[in-house]
Amino acid sequence: MVSAHWQDARDTWLIKTSAGDHEADVLITACGQLSVPKLPTIKGLETFEGPAFHTAEWRHDVELSGKHVAVVGTGCSAIQVVPAIQPIVDRLSVYQRSPAWTIPRLDFAYPARAQRAFARVPALQRLDRAAAFGFYEFGTLALTSKPWLRPAFRGLARHQITKTIKDPELRRKVTPMDEVGCKRIMPTDAWYPTLTRPNVELITDPIIAMTRSGIQTDNGSENAIDVIIFATGFKTHGFVTPMEITGQGDRTLALVWDRVPRAYLGLSGPGLPESLSAVRAKHRRRRRFGDLHDRGWDAPRDLGARYSPAGRRPADRDSTRGRRQLRCRAAQRTRGNGVAQRLHELVCR
Repeated sequence: MVSAHWQDARDTWLIKTSAGDHEADVLITACGQLSVPKLPTIKGLETFEGPAFHTAEWRHDVELSGKHVAVVGTGCSAIQVVPAIQPIVDRLSVYQRSPAWTIPRLDFAYPARAQRAFARVPALQRLDRAAAFGFYEFGTLALTSKPWLRPAFRGLARHQITKTIKDPELRRKVTPMDEVGCKRIMPTDAWYPTLTRPNVELITDPIIAMTRSGIQTDNGSENAIDVIIFATGFKTHGFVTPMEITGQGDRTLALVWDRVPRAYLGLSGPGLPESLSAVRAKHRRRRRFGDLHDRGWDAPRDLGARYSPAGRRPADRDSTRGRRQLRCRAAQRTRGNGVAQRLHELVCR
C-alpha cells in the first residue's frame, strides 16, 4: 500500500497499492508502529565490509555459525535475538548504551499435573488467569497513579540480576540508574543467563565509528567483527509511514498528528471519515472532544449552553449515568465519521 485518499464526491477511500488502485468504504490502519527500522547515526556505518542488517530485516542468507557477531542495542529486540544466536556463534559482542529494567517472562509449558487440575477444577484456571491479569494491572498502577508501588517492581528486577549474575562488574553494567518505567520494561527469563556465557561480552563503551572490519569505541579499541546486527528499534513516531493517508480538505494524517497524535476514543481521527486507527493514539477522558474542536465544535461551550447545570439535577452532573448521557448527546452531534458514530452508539448503550 502506497497511499489512501478520501474522496468526498464518492464517500469512499481511494487506495493506491503497488498492484493497482482500489476503493473501500471503510479504512482501518492496523500496520503497527514497530515496522520501520531505525538505524543509528554512526560515523563510517556504510564502510563496514561484512554483512550488517537490522533485526526487522533479518538476513537469512547470512551464516552466523562460528562467526564473531556484534549486536548493537540491548532493548526488546536484543533480549530475544541474543539468547537465540548465542549457542551457534563463536563470539558475541553486545554493545549497550543504557540498560533497562526487566521482569520475569514466566513463559513455560504447564505440566500435565497442572493441566489435569485445570480440567477438574475450572476455577483454578480462572484464578491463574486472574493472577496474571492482576500482576500487569498492578504494574500499570505503579507506573501511573501509585508510584509508591514501584519499589516492589524494582526489587523484583534486582532479584533477577543478583540471582543470575555473580560478577559484580557485570551486575553494575546491567543495573539501570533510572526509575522503573522511564524506559520500556522488558519481560525476559533468558537475557541475564545469556550474558554470563563465556562467549558473550557486554560492552558499554560508546561506539564512535565503524571501520571496514569492525567497531571502534571511545576508549580507542577496535573490535574485529564478522557480522553486525542492529537491534536499535524503530521509527515509532511515523505511525503509518511510509504510507500517506489523506482525509478531508487534503489534510494528511502526518499533518494532523504532527504535534500530538490523538483520536476520539483512541480510534477515530479528525477529518478522516469512515476510518479507524489501530495505532494507540493519545486519548484522555478530559480531552475527549479534542477532535471535534478541530472541526469547529466547541464541546465545553456547546454542552454548557445546551446542558447547563441549571437545567439538570445536581446528581446528574456527577453520576456515572449523567456523564454517559452527556457523551451520548455529544456523539449525536458529531458529523463526518459514521464508523465512529456507530461505536459511540455502542458506548451509549
